[in-house]
Amino acid sequence: MDEPTLKYTKWKSFTDETVATLDVSHRFIAVGTHNGNVHILDLEGNPIKIFELHKAQVTSVIVDQSGEYLGSSGLDGQIAIQSLYSTENMMFPNKRPMQSVCFEPDFVKKPTRSFLVGGQEGNLTLMSKGWFGYGPTIIHSGDGPIYGVSWQQDILVWSTDLGIHFYDLATKQKFEFIPLEQEQRQDLVRCNICWKSLTVFMIGWGETVIVGEIKDRDKKDAQSNVSAKYINIMHQFKTPFLIAGISPFKEHVLLLAFVGTLQDYLELRSESHPPEIHLLDLQGHILDTDQLPIQGFAKYKLNDYRLVSLEEGTEAVYYLLSPRDIFLARPRDLNDHVDWLEEQGDLKAAVEAVRSSAESLLVKPERLKDIGKKYLDKLLSETKYEEASLEMSKILGQDLADWEMYLSRYRQQDKGTLLIPYLPIDSLKQEWQPLTDLLLSLVEKDYPTLLITIRTWPESVYSIQRLLESMEPLANPKSDTHLLEVVSELYKKKHLYAKALQVGLWLRQEDVLDLVEQHNLFSVLQDDPSLVFDYELHLVEKHRVSFSFDSDLPLSVLKTRQLVQTKLDKHPRYLHCYLDALWDKDTNEATDFQKLQVKLYCDHDPSKLLNFLRVSNAYSVPDAYALVEERDLVPEMMFLLGKLGNNRKALYLIIDRLGDVERAIEFTKEQNDQDLWLEFLTFARDKPPFIVALLKQVGSYLDPLIVIESIPEGLIIPDLKPALIKILKDTSGQMSLLKGYEDILLSDTWEALMHLVKQQTAGRKLNDPECQICGNGFKPDQETHLVSFHCQHVFHDQCIDQRKQISSPLPKRKEKLYSSIHAMYSGKRVILEQPRVSVLRQQLQCPLCSETK
Repeated sequence: MDEPTLKYTKWKSFTDETVATLDVSHRFIAVGTHNGNVHILDLEGNPIKIFELHKAQVTSVIVDQSGEYLGSSGLDGQIAIQSLYSTENMMFPNKRPMQSVCFEPDFVKKPTRSFLVGGQEGNLTLMSKGWFGYGPTIIHSGDGPIYGVSWQQDILVWSTDLGIHFYDLATKQKFEFIPLEQEQRQDLVRCNICWKSLTVFMIGWGETVIVGEIKDRDKKDAQSNVSAKYINIMHQFKTPFLIAGISPFKEHVLLLAFVGTLQDYLELRSESHPPEIHLLDLQGHILDTDQLPIQGFAKYKLNDYRLVSLEEGTEAVYYLLSPRDIFLARPRDLNDHVDWLEEQGDLKAAVEAVRSSAESLLVKPERLKDIGKKYLDKLLSETKYEEASLEMSKILGQDLADWEMYLSRYRQQDKGTLLIPYLPIDSLKQEWQPLTDLLLSLVEKDYPTLLITIRTWPESVYSIQRLLESMEPLANPKSDTHLLEVVSELYKKKHLYAKALQVGLWLRQEDVLDLVEQHNLFSVLQDDPSLVFDYELHLVEKHRVSFSFDSDLPLSVLKTRQLVQTKLDKHPRYLHCYLDALWDKDTNEATDFQKLQVKLYCDHDPSKLLNFLRVSNAYSVPDAYALVEERDLVPEMMFLLGKLGNNRKALYLIIDRLGDVERAIEFTKEQNDQDLWLEFLTFARDKPPFIVALLKQVGSYLDPLIVIESIPEGLIIPDLKPALIKILKDTSGQMSLLKGYEDILLSDTWEALMHLVKQQTAGRKLNDPECQICGNGFKPDQETHLVSFHCQHVFHDQCIDQRKQISSPLPKRKEKLYSSIHAMYSGKRVILEQPRVSVLRQQLQCPLCSETK
């Protein structure tokens, strides 16, 4: 079933009179009766005033746009113009019945205050106000009675039995006539005219609908005898019923239908049917149909019904008139849509429609809850609990009373967990008992959901104490893991950290030891330190790693000899773990326990023993040897024999027990004992792998020739050739290195010698020299010779002779001078033609330097 387009209400009923016509305005409604009265009603249908304007049926009423004047026509021939706010009243009598009247646009504002009338006389008369009152102007006559009259801007439209006429007041000429297919008697079949816009009109007459537009003709096409306007028929179609009224409806057309054909109606072949409202598109297709509940419809004729529209904002309302009742039709709004969906049982769609309009306030919020609860009840009756849960928070909001009711219904069906994600937790400021009841219902049924819920909810909205009272008796180290996790979480929320620590250690929670440092719980672990070691060892086994403490926590818990002895004596493995961690953190603190640690390493972690023996020096070597020998720990035995000085036995142990030539060689290298090398050679002389290894590795410790000479004659040694080739290559390489070293040394020596010669043969600058013996200076004109040594000391040659410190007398003149020697004297560079500077032979020594040496 399709949803209706309009909704209908009975707006007004008349019991004393029958109504014949009406007009509507934004201020009031005017209704004309068969008795000649005009009733003025407010928009709620309440009577305001009654005007007795006619002595016979009122055929038409009109209210001007301002709502100040009322016009009416009657079968008594009277045209009445009545002021609604004063006593002004004008009556215009005629000899024949009058059928219609209409005001010019902006009637009150115009000085002429014109109006148009037509009737049985066949004249269309324009009444205009002048200096001496109203005067008539006949616009048209000769086509028979005039019924429908309309005035839009400068356009006049009226109907006769032959068709519809159009008249242009601006040019004062009729410009269009739309004839009928056959002549109609308007006293039986009325012509209905309305306007969709200022230029678009709609006509409903008989079984025909016409939609046309008034257009201005192009100036180039205009002729002197042709009107400037013309009619463009946009749509025209037939209907399967008679038309009692017409009005635009958005982009469609709304018709008040009198059921039956024109021929049957005119020939009175059948009784009348209830009138109907039809919504059609502009091609004549029926979109919607509604039947009106009119009482007494069998006696009514076509012209007893009327349809008038009134614009209200963006939409229009429609007044439907019958002789006794006036109905009001409105476009259905969202509330109507929701009502219809509810009537159809489509509550889901109704809820969605209300929810979509919640922000625009088109529907009251309580409407959502009302329909929503009906929808929830329907879902629950169909056992669609999950679907109902999804809608619950959207419908109930924060109404705790409704939530409690539905929560109780869910719990009765053991479906309470479905509501947990949707409960109004954020709006709660204090404990709400239904939440605690819900959580208690999960105990022993759904611990994982319970755990997630208490972690998510604030502890202020439910009772932690009630939950603990219910669950503590169930908690022990062997309890369900999820149960213990819930208890641990509740302890933390209750700030019972000592209990939370204990449960966390039961659970082996990886971050549980953080509680010790955060809340100073060291004393708890001191009472029973095995808890923490159980915990640590579990992690070791879980992650398959070596035992180690990631923090100083165990050392803080157990740091005295008394705790070691009293708390861990019964747990050797825990004691070993503790001392091992203590050794890694603080070797000084662990000194007193090193003798004990040797045994503990032997029993629980032999892989760490050798490193401990190497680093520690606070244990008894003989006692340690006895322990490792008892357990046949060969590497440790070898190391301790070395510390005991029994290198020979250690070497035998490596060779005989381990057969590890690499380790034997490494051990012998560490001892740096030539006799031990010879012992090694004695052990290895009949073992080919050892001989090959010695030849390859000990060239710098043991002469390879000795190794080769010790090999028994006839001994087959695999891989001997590569070993010998390696020795030869190593020897050749050493010789090449020595030759390179020699070349470098000779080159460096030659460079140093050349540098020395260059320094000793270089000239020297002498500025005002003084003799180092007599203290007198030197002058260019003196005949004495100047003697300069490489040490920069300068002497008179006579002074040197006098001291007799040279092996042969100093000649007065030296003829053999090096030609390349120059002297600088008083800042002037000269080539010595006369020998004033003598460079003495190597046997001449500086007297001053000789005495110093």
